[in-house]
Amino acid sequence: RRVARQIGQSLPPILDMFLLLFFVMVIFSVFGFFLFSDNPIDPNFRTFKDSFFSLFILVTTANYPDVMMPAYNTARWAPLFFIIYLCITLYLVLNLLMAVVYSTFQAFEKKKFQKLLLHRRIAVRLMFKLICGKRRTTISLSHFAGIMRYFKPSMSKPSLLCAFKWLNKSGTGSLSLKECYPIFEAVNMKWHEVNAHRSTQQWYYSLPEGLFKTVKAIHRLIE
Repeated sequence: RRVARQIGQSLPPILDMFLLLFFVMVIFSVFGFFLFSDNPIDPNFRTFKDSFFSLFILVTTANYPDVMMPAYNTARWAPLFFIIYLCITLYLVLNLLMAVVYSTFQAFEKKKFQKLLLHRRIAVRLMFKLICGKRRTTISLSHFAGIMRYFKPSMSKPSLLCAFKWLNKSGTGSLSLKECYPIFEAVNMKWHEVNAHRSTQQWYYSLPEGLFKTVKAIHRLIE
């Protein structure tokens, strides 16, 4: 439902580009009809309908250069018409269409992210105000642990402590409102125990224990 609504909201600028492409195709269809309809061996431009249909397929280059050859047999300048048409439609209008599609969806994603960030900030402010009230201006570790019991009950104590320390940039042992803003990112982080005896100089020291021993043994054999 959300994706369908987003597609519907992004249609107006995309339809504008399709109308521009349609307008260019109609203009060139009229020119092609008047320039090449007198050629008896050219079935591609006998009527305006044939002209539009041929140029419509030419946008995909599926009928190129077949659509051009009958006109080229009678007029050596005819390829210039098709080259200009392809440059405008295939290389200009279609690239503009892709740019409009990309920028439109990027703008909607940016707007959605801004709304999500705003809602999270409002939630953090309400949480901070509810816990601290008017007396305190910071949140202690015990209060943070109480929040996590309701927000993320499956969170282990080491992960809770790591998240608290990561948020507490000031090192005061309590969280201010500004430090609480990235709480959603902190609780979703994955924390891993690092062996203090391992050297950080080798790339394989961050591997799981079983794979680490195997790679380390191979490394020692090579050395």
